[in-house]
Amino acid sequence: MAKKIIAVVLSLLFVMAILASCAASNPKALVKKYVKAINNKDFKSFTECYDPETRKELKDTLTKEDFVEYYCDGKYSVKIKGVEYSDDKTTATVSVTLTKDGETQDLELTCAKVDGKWYIGY
Repeated sequence: MAKKIIAVVLSLLFVMAILASCAASNPKALVKKYVKAINNKDFKSFTECYDPETRKELKDTLTKEDFVEYYCDGKYSVKIKGVEYSDDKTTATVSVTLTKDGETQDLELTCAKVDGKWYIGY
């Protein structure tokens, strides 16, 4: 039971992190960069997926070791199912399917456009 709770909490943390990170030219590219950073245990690229303010907060509160422990527990593949933009095109919801070790999880990730670049957003 405790392992299931930990898995759920880690999944939620993963989603929250996805919702806050990797500057990119479009939401699909952002999500792909984010998952690649996690798969490569690349803390720098991971934090760059977030807007500058959130990035600073992450670097102040999350160590590279914590990042690896909480986010890098396997290799993920991502399938982007669709993107819905807000009317003003400043936010987008990306529907994805994440797969790890044969298990899949459907998620909706929110992205925000800041100064012409897309970031994972809360």
